Amino acid sequence: MFQVNNQFELAEQSLKALNKLQSTKANLLQEEAEAKALPKVNYAKFVFEEYDDDSFETKVKMDSAYYNVLLGKLEESQQEAVQSILSGMLKTVKTIYETINVKPKIYGLQRLNGLNENQSNIDQSATRIISDFVTRNYYRLNMEEREHKYIDRVKDVSKDLILQEGIDPTEAVKFSLRTAVIAELLEHINFPMTVRNEIETSLTSTKYAQIFDPEVLQNYWQSYQEQALNISKIVSAIL
Repeated sequence: MFQVNNQFELAEQSLKALNKLQSTKANLLQEEAEAKALPKVNYAKFVFEEYDDDSFETKVKMDSAYYNVLLGKLEESQQEAVQSILSGMLKTVKTIYETINVKPKIYGLQRLNGLNENQSNIDQSATRIISDFVTRNYYRLNMEEREHKYIDRVKDVSKDLILQEGIDPTEAVKFSLRTAVIAELLEHINFPMTVRNEIETSLTSTKYAQIFDPEVLQNYWQSYQEQALNISKIVSAIL
């Protein structure tokens, strides 16, 4: 394993008409000013439940089953390296959910009875979900299919390995592909599809710019991706 740590018209009758026009314009300007003074609307709340700390705490506890499975396949030094990054990544995940104000969602384990579920059932489900994901997105694909699926994730990692670490190009691509699979798995765990779609919309829609500065979310999203990538480089050893 390689260690690579978004615009806002003549006499008396004319005078009356002008006065009426000026009055109408004044009313419109007043209405516009009042509209601007209204609180910004959180459009997301019409689709999603709003963020709350209890839901995030539940998510972290349920998601821990995934991380236990992944860490259980690593050597002790690798486990320590992942754990040193994991707490920071989860803080970033929490901040992203708070920023878009969406109730945290759990990937794959939502049919279970939450924290009241038997831990053994949670662990077994997490193991099965990871196995199914890796089989479907890695083992069942040939090299060409893997490269096509993960080209955007692979380019920068493999380039850095080749130019900075002197790794053989073929081995660099193989390692980058394994890393990409784990990074995608982590993204599914932390941000299930409906949440990922909301993040993408929040980053590009002008409507959402009325709620928050998209650049702030972009910075958090980039930080998450970097942290998840560093974890993925280590966990990829299980493939």
